[in-house]
Amino acid sequence: MAVELRGYQKQAVNAFQKNHYRGIFDMATGTGKTYTSIACAQEYYADHGKQLLVILVPFIHLITQWKENLLENGIVVDVEVAYGKDKWNAKLSRMIWEYQHGFRKRLVIIGSYRSTGGKKSQFAKILKRAEHDNSFLLADECHYLGSKNSNPALFSNFNARLGLSATPKRWWDEKGTAKIYRLFDKEIFSFSLEEAINQGFLTEYSYHPVPVKLSIDETTRYIKLSEKIGKLMVLKQKNKGSSVDEDLQNLLIKRSRIIEKADAKEAKFLQIFKSQNPDHSLVYCAPGDINKFTYDVALEGVSVSEFKAEVSYPNREKMLQDFSRGKIQTLTAMKCLDEGVDVPATRVAFFLASTTNPRQFIQRRGRILRKSPGKKQAEVYDFIVIPDKNEMDEGMAKSLVKREIPRFHEFAEYANNKYEARELIRPILAEFALDSYLDKSSWDVYQEMMEEENEQFTS
Repeated sequence: MAVELRGYQKQAVNAFQKNHYRGIFDMATGTGKTYTSIACAQEYYADHGKQLLVILVPFIHLITQWKENLLENGIVVDVEVAYGKDKWNAKLSRMIWEYQHGFRKRLVIIGSYRSTGGKKSQFAKILKRAEHDNSFLLADECHYLGSKNSNPALFSNFNARLGLSATPKRWWDEKGTAKIYRLFDKEIFSFSLEEAINQGFLTEYSYHPVPVKLSIDETTRYIKLSEKIGKLMVLKQKNKGSSVDEDLQNLLIKRSRIIEKADAKEAKFLQIFKSQNPDHSLVYCAPGDINKFTYDVALEGVSVSEFKAEVSYPNREKMLQDFSRGKIQTLTAMKCLDEGVDVPATRVAFFLASTTNPRQFIQRRGRILRKSPGKKQAEVYDFIVIPDKNEMDEGMAKSLVKREIPRFHEFAEYANNKYEARELIRPILAEFALDSYLDKSSWDVYQEMMEEENEQFTS
C-alpha cells in the first residue's frame, strides 16, 4: 500500500510532472522528500507502463533504508550496485537483457555514487546497453553528481531525472554546480526549514553561539598558512605548476583544521556540558578529536559511545536505539552523521567542528530536528572561532570572521531565540566592522567572496 502524501508533497509531484519530469526538490531534512520522490517514480510508471528506475544514494547504509521505503510503496529492488562488482555484475547484465527484450516491464536498480560512478565503471558499461525511452533517474543528495569523480553524462539521455537535496549548490565548486543543473534543469519545488518547523513536521530549537578565541600559537600558524595560500593563489591564476591545485587544497585543509580543532573549545564545551543534563546529547567533533571528547565526557561519569563510519549498520541501529532509550546518554560523532542518519532523540547538540560548508552544517542541524516522543525542542551550541584583532592583520582577521558567521546567520534565522543570539554576536561583529553580516546568508557571503577573488586577480 502506498504511503499517503501530504498536501505539499502532492504539489511537488505536480511540479515535477509540469516540468516534463525534470527537476530538483529542495526540501528540508525530515519533510519526506524520499516518499515524495517515490511517488513521482510511481506516477511515471503508471503513465508509461514501463520503467528503468535507477536510484543513487551517497552511502551504502542508505540502500537498506531506501529498500524499506520502496517496499512500503510496493516497489521491489531488483539489483543492488554496491561493494565489489562480482556481487552484482552478472545479475545486472542479465536483468538489463531481460528488460531490453520485454521479459520485464520494470527494472529497479539502486546503488551508491561510488559504486556506479566513473566514465569507465562496469556499471556505466552495462547501463549503456539499455534503451532509455522510459528511464528514470532518482538521485538522493544529488549534489554528489557534481563531484569530479561523478559521471552525470551517463544519465543525460534519461527521460525523467529527479534530484533530491536540501543543499543542491556545491560550495566553492561552480563547475560541479553547473553539472548538476545541466542534468536536472532547475529547482522546481522548495519546502524550507521554517515551513517545516511552523507546520509541526520538525522540532523547534534554540540556538546558542559560543565564541572562542584562537591561542597565540594557533594564530601564528593560521597567519603563516594564509600567507602561503595567498602566494599559491597568485600562481594558480598564472597557471604555473601542475601541483598548485593540490598544494593549495592541502594548505586550505590545514588552515581549516586550526579553526575546527581550536584548543579553547574543549574547556568551553566541558563548562556547558557539566551544567546540564547529559541525556540525549550529541557532540559533533572535528576529525581526530572524537577520542578526546569521548574521554572528556566519560570522565564525567556519563555513558558515551562513538558513532564512527567503521561501525556496522546493525551496530549503528542498536547504538541509536540505546541512545533513544537513554541507555547511551551521549553520542560523539564526526562526518558519518552528516547525511542519511537521523538522530531524532537528540535534545542537545554541540557543534565543535566549525564547518564553513553550508551542506555540512545544514545537514547536521537537520539530523537533530526530527520529532521524537517527549521532545519539545532541541538546543544547539555552536562554537564560533573569533581571532584576536591585535594579533592578526585586519584583513585576514575579517576574512576569518566572514567564514564563521554565515553559519551563525543560518542557525539563528530559524531559532526561537533568534534575537537573543543576534545580540550576543552583534558586538563581536561591530569590533571587526562587519555589522551587516548579521543579515547575510551563506550564499550571500559566498558570492561576495567570489567577486572579491575575481576583482583581486583581474585588477
